[in-house]
Amino acid sequence: MQLLQDGTLTYQAMFTAIAAARDTSHGDYILEDDGDRPRFAELIGGNAPACSQLISDGVGHARTPTAFFDRLRDAGIQV
Repeated sequence: MQLLQDGTLTYQAMFTAIAAARDTSHGDYILEDDGDRPRFAELIGGNAPACSQLISDGVGHARTPTAFFDRLRDAGIQV
């Protein structure tokens, strides 16, 4: 286990873990930066067998554009 205290390193570690997932991927993600959302959607959508469902907190993602979730749905992710 590694303690990540830097936002950039944390996102890199999360994205690496998502890309490497083979069976399931569990995580708690807060994506406030629009620059991180497209990469997150790309990784989850491209790894749909391991990432088949995304549960979104309505408060935490209130400002997330609808297009972000549409992209995941289009990739077969249950949102």
